[in-house]
Amino acid sequence: MKEFAVSLHFYSAKAYNFVHKSLHLPHPATLRSWAADVACEPGFLTATIDSLAGKFALDGESECGLILDEMSIRKETLWDRKNNKFVGNIDYGKTQGEDPDNIATNVLVIMAAGLKKSWQMPIGYFLTNKTTSATQSELVLEAIKLLYNKADIIVKSVTFDGPTKNISTAKKLGCDIKNLKGSFPHPCRPDLMVYVVLDICHMIKLARNALGNLKIFKTPTGETISWGFVEALYEIQQQDILHLANKLKTKHTQWHKHKMKVSVATQTLSASVAAAITFLRNIKVENFMGSKATSDFILLMNNLFDILNSKSKFGKQYKAPINLENYANIEKYLQDGIAILKTLKTLDGVEVVNGPRKTFIQGFAISADSILAISKELLHRANLPYNYVLTYRFSQDPLEMFFSKIRSRLGWNNSPNALQFKYALRSLLLRNNIECPTTANCVATTEEQSDLPDQSDHQDAQISEMLQTSTAWRYDVLFYISGYIARKLLKIIKCPECAETLYQPTDVAHDHQYHHNITLLSCKRYGKLLVPSLSVVKVVTTTDTLARQVLCSWTTLSKDKKEKICLDVLKETKLNTFQDILQHSQQGHVLDDNLRDDHITILIKYIANLYLQLFLYQFGKVYTERIVKENKASKRHALTKQILFYNE
Repeated sequence: MKEFAVSLHFYSAKAYNFVHKSLHLPHPATLRSWAADVACEPGFLTATIDSLAGKFALDGESECGLILDEMSIRKETLWDRKNNKFVGNIDYGKTQGEDPDNIATNVLVIMAAGLKKSWQMPIGYFLTNKTTSATQSELVLEAIKLLYNKADIIVKSVTFDGPTKNISTAKKLGCDIKNLKGSFPHPCRPDLMVYVVLDICHMIKLARNALGNLKIFKTPTGETISWGFVEALYEIQQQDILHLANKLKTKHTQWHKHKMKVSVATQTLSASVAAAITFLRNIKVENFMGSKATSDFILLMNNLFDILNSKSKFGKQYKAPINLENYANIEKYLQDGIAILKTLKTLDGVEVVNGPRKTFIQGFAISADSILAISKELLHRANLPYNYVLTYRFSQDPLEMFFSKIRSRLGWNNSPNALQFKYALRSLLLRNNIECPTTANCVATTEEQSDLPDQSDHQDAQISEMLQTSTAWRYDVLFYISGYIARKLLKIIKCPECAETLYQPTDVAHDHQYHHNITLLSCKRYGKLLVPSLSVVKVVTTTDTLARQVLCSWTTLSKDKKEKICLDVLKETKLNTFQDILQHSQQGHVLDDNLRDDHITILIKYIANLYLQLFLYQFGKVYTERIVKENKASKRHALTKQILFYNE
């Protein structure tokens, strides 16, 4: 009950007061008295550090990682009634910092995070204004000493993002950044090393930024890695409603307005984008000839990110955790991948690793070296070795999500002042069930909402063009979608005979009849996706054709018209699909006791309905982006960040 009360009051005092009338909950004053017992002044939180002592020793976890980052706060001077003093100025607690007469613009938080179990704990925060690398390095060393002396926890890694100040901090700690080595001796145990990790999520953003700004990288063999192929993929996908199984949209090509969003960067430098470019090159689309180096680079960045960001012990291939069985293979792939990045040059012939856009290469190289060294030590140690290492444990995400929790207090406050930050932190240190918002990547924003405009002749023409334009790759996309639908139906259908007609055995996948049609599927398959049967593909393509005809007048689309499309598909395809189970279907057996249709009818209806759901959802997304928003990226995210950086 205490956890529920504290969590509810954290989210909304008004909601708590409403629920308090119906449930026997503590008075809000009682909650404040509980929180008042938590010492939470700027500086290191010694009580929190003391609470970690021996907490994980029985589980064989005496190591942790440190994460540090700054969060923008509102620039204000406030009177603290409880402590009878003004707050809001620079404050490092008992640690010596910058001039305390200046108003703080940021709060620097240091967090300890488990490497074996998923636990995180803020161990200190400091009100800052342009912290220097010297001060930051002193705070890191002090945090390492406190955790070792007070909690008997050994810090194995220090994670931060890629600004120049953090690189300088690593140098002051003793790292050889010039040679891409990110380790320094433990201040209390010189026989042990502490490793610096540059947050991989920030590094993938910097990689996208570098390619997006420089436009072209050159390989040692003279091949071109070009941002133009990403833009060309976006442009060619504008010709149809269906995309080539990737998430490329306006915000990905106009990334400057979303440069802080990790998801935009990872969706751009992703395996699906690499597969789409490879597919278009394979079918000889003119604008994609010579794109192999680009697709290889994008796939390399995707795989490096996956290896250094593994989240589940059940992950496969590049998303698998590091263990004794795959350590050698992962080490070789990382070393080979980093070696490729080091050879890249700009159009002027300057090596990227020695230019102004070098940080992402430094980050991947240093992080890979550090994570491999830590993993090797933890997996091979004699006393309680790890079974596996999740590389996500070295990410800055726990601290980013902590900041999002701070901002979510009392509804949403994305620019708290110094006192509000302290009170929110104090509440979070109590036992609670507060969760990070699903939109967490520092600041939660929503896409701009617009009412659909009145239909004009111009818009009708645009819709008609989108629906009726024929593309060389439409059938391949429909074939790929058919495989997805077949996989979905395998989870629904109870009849084994019907299930077997949804897909082709693996030995048929290389048949000449399929060879041309599975080009996209083969680019994205990686041995996992189903090759659908021709009957499934026939139903999907027929549904697509009929849906495009009806959607030309989409504003009048209703449930009845949707059902009519399914019936028309049934009439057109029933006599020439799923003939292998015709006799079985006519025996009168049904998939469910409540259904009276024969099996072929049920299969066709299922397939048509599933495809319609996908197509109509995609149509709504495409209509909003291309016609309502006119292919313009939302300004909300960029403007929100701009306001926060003004400390208002």
